[in-house]
Amino acid sequence: MGNLDISDFIPTPKENLRELCAWDFNIKNVLKHFLTVRNVLGIAVVFISVLCRYLPSKEALCVVVVDELLANCQSKLQDEIAAIRNQMNDISTNPLFLNLIDEKIQAAVHLYDTDKIGLIDYAMESSGARIISMPGTQAFNHAFNLADMFSTVPTDASKILQPGTLPGQCFSFRGSTGRIRISLACPVYVTAFTLEHVHKSLAQNRTSAPKEFQVYGLDGEEATDGFSFGVFKYNLEGNALQMFKVQNQSSVLYKHLELHVLSNYGNPTYTCIYRFRVHGKE
Repeated sequence: MGNLDISDFIPTPKENLRELCAWDFNIKNVLKHFLTVRNVLGIAVVFISVLCRYLPSKEALCVVVVDELLANCQSKLQDEIAAIRNQMNDISTNPLFLNLIDEKIQAAVHLYDTDKIGLIDYAMESSGARIISMPGTQAFNHAFNLADMFSTVPTDASKILQPGTLPGQCFSFRGSTGRIRISLACPVYVTAFTLEHVHKSLAQNRTSAPKEFQVYGLDGEEATDGFSFGVFKYNLEGNALQMFKVQNQSSVLYKHLELHVLSNYGNPTYTCIYRFRVHGKE
């Protein structure tokens, strides 16, 4: 809405007073500009008061009529505002309305708490996905875990398939490169991947974050090679959760994938993966 001027509502002194009396006062136009109409009305009253000093007595009635029109407009405007407020109060206290709002909030919180993006994650452990193996990759244990000495797949490797990205809720492997093979919940036409790291506001040092990575589609759990969906780069200065569309599309349904981390952001000791998602169509 542009700035309003008194000339928008009252003709200039050069115009005939009878034209002022015949002026078409449009209540809809005033309502449209109700945020500024009070100022306009105040200026109009001052303007009419000044005119009254110079008008002949026989024409003073015209001024009174205009004054009454303005006052009537102000009254109607106040009534409209009161009606709107009442309607808003009725809506905001309606149980059905409150229940609807509560349901929307709960749905949004549930969505954020589960996967944050509203897309099916075929690599989610709770849906049936699992870690197959980690060829040539050794887990890095910040605290010594005797169980990992007798396991071909460290127990915390499945963390990358689970919700949770608070500091420490990750899987770490030694060095800056590593391979992790995953069995998806079901065979899918892969369309995208999502990689998530801890938010920068929660961690002082994030040099262990994956930088470049490659994803392969495998014909089986023990396949020696696979179909490359592309090479991707996680931006450490971007959002904690980043999605990557496949660079190379395939018409094959894949049940098994390999995540190959090629580098990290400078940590020579270990690399951390917080969450890896796989999206597609069944």
